Amino acid sequence: VGVVGIVLSLSAGLWWGLYLVFGRRAVRSLEPLQVTTLMLVGSSALLTPLMFITGFSTEGFPEVFLIGAAVAVLSSAFPYMLELLALRLVRAHTYSVLLSTEPAIAALTGFLIIGQRLAPLEIAAVGLVVIAAAGASWFARAEAMVPEEVPAAP
Repeated sequence: VGVVGIVLSLSAGLWWGLYLVFGRRAVRSLEPLQVTTLMLVGSSALLTPLMFITGFSTEGFPEVFLIGAAVAVLSSAFPYMLELLALRLVRAHTYSVLLSTEPAIAALTGFLIIGQRLAPLEIAAVGLVVIAAAGASWFARAEAMVPEEVPAAP
């Protein structure tokens, strides 16, 4: 692993942490659909200029916009809305661990659909992630079952 890979990994972790912190704050005061809309409109405003800078054009291919809209809704807007709803309902650290199972689900899907094989070390890594997610959800449930202490009356 090179320096660039390490820097990019740390950067991804930083941005993921910021997403959790600010996403949780946002869904406390707004509905998940509103937060999703603001996130996607904001990112579009930041990324659209890149389309013009790079010279990207869909001229002559109007179906590209329809396909792009479908992909945006099905792969971004809807999943983000569900993630923000979940972030509203569970603690950020539990949410983070549970969401880390996405690569494990992708590996299982790859195996079932295209017969993709994992190396023994990769299988062990997937297993550890699943165990961590199960433990996080177990302990989160156990914490939720502990009744809060009621202050004694004066």
